[in-house]
This record gives sequence, structure tokens and C-alpha cells, in this order.
Amino acid sequence: MPKFLYWTLNVGLILLIITAIIGVFKPSLMNRPGQKPKSRTSMIISTIVLIAIYTGLSGAYSGREESVNTVPAPVISEAEKARFNEYAHDIKGGPFVKSAEIIGNEAKVIYFSDTEFEDYKNANPKSVVTKEEMLGYWTSGDAINKNLMSEPVRLLREFPDLSKVSMGLALQGKTYSVEMTRKTVTDYFGIDLNELNADRSFELWSKKFVDPFVYTKEERQKFASKFIKVQ
Repeated sequence: MPKFLYWTLNVGLILLIITAIIGVFKPSLMNRPGQKPKSRTSMIISTIVLIAIYTGLSGAYSGREESVNTVPAPVISEAEKARFNEYAHDIKGGPFVKSAEIIGNEAKVIYFSDTEFEDYKNANPKSVVTKEEMLGYWTSGDAINKNLMSEPVRLLREFPDLSKVSMGLALQGKTYSVEMTRKTVTDYFGIDLNELNADRSFELWSKKFVDPFVYTKEERQKFASKFIKVQ
């Protein structure tokens, strides 16, 4: 139903309901010459019927608006989920990724904590990394803020059907976590993820995101203060 017609009917029904309610209290005002006088009971029934019609019309139109405005989330295939899992182990800090999964259209990446070093070694038997080197990776050069700032955005860029990426790391008794949605990325960084993904030379990725934000200490600190939770 066109909006104009809906609102015309809406206003008309409201006026009829008001008139019927007045008639409930003063039925004589509704009587016309030559017509059978209206009773209070008939006016109550008319009011109830008009309210029911108004409620039904409003509910039907509201449901139509929701169905029109709601775009179903794209289904991520098993092949794409497998590619995500593999890709997540190649991002910054990738060798220390404990788990990477997609549920619905949201992704979650968790790194091994320093207390899980033995679990890391069991999962990566060929790794020659020591626990000291693992700690050194995270504690030097503001690595935690760099990773939690850049890698969720990288994953959202690389996998256009993802709506959100969460990432977490536990280190030396503290837990660091971040959640980024596509809208948050667009609003905060002012970048177009689809544009950056289309440029497979990744020059735009560096020019519009990595250089001005990830490699700028002040921007990392601002981002960390706003988005990275430390517990």
C-alpha cells in the first residue's frame, strides 16, 4: 500500500474513532433526521470495530515496512569459513592464533595466552619459538594495540560477508579484547572496506588505513582508549 493512501486511511479512521467515542457519551449527537436513533450500545460496538480495523491496518503496514527494510544477512559458505580459518593464521600474530571461527556472520579470533604456551607448542609441534620470544612479540613495539587495531579491520576487508569481528588476547594476567563492526570501521576510520578489498595491490590499504592509523602512535592510543577493553 502506498504511504499516501495508508496515511489518508489512518487519519480517516482516527477521525471516525474520535467521532464514535463522542457518540458513546452523547449518542444524540450522532442522530440524523429520518434515521433510526443510535444507542450507546451501537456506538460502543462501532468504536470497538473501528479501533480493531485501525490496529490491524497499522500492524499490517508496520510488518510490511519491516520486511521491506530488513535485508537478510548473506550466508557464509563452509568453503569461505575454511578460508577464514586459514587466513586468520596468516595475519599479524597469526602463529599465535588459538582459534578462529565464524558463527553466523560474526567472526571471533582468540590468541594463545602466555599461560597456554604448552598448548601452543602442542598445536604447533614444529615451532621453535620459546616462551620468552612469545612474550617478547606481544610486549615490544606496542604490538597488542597494533594487532587489535589492524587485524579485525583486515578480516572485515578480506571477508565482505562478515558483519563483525571480535578478537581477544590474555597476557600476563590481563585480558585484551576488541569488537569491530563494518559500520564502526567506516564511521571511525572513514574508509570504504569494499574499495580497499577491490585494490589487490593493497596500496589503498596502506595509504588510507595502515600508514595514517596503525603506524601512528597517537592514533593507536586513541583507538585503544575507545575500543580496546582491558580487564
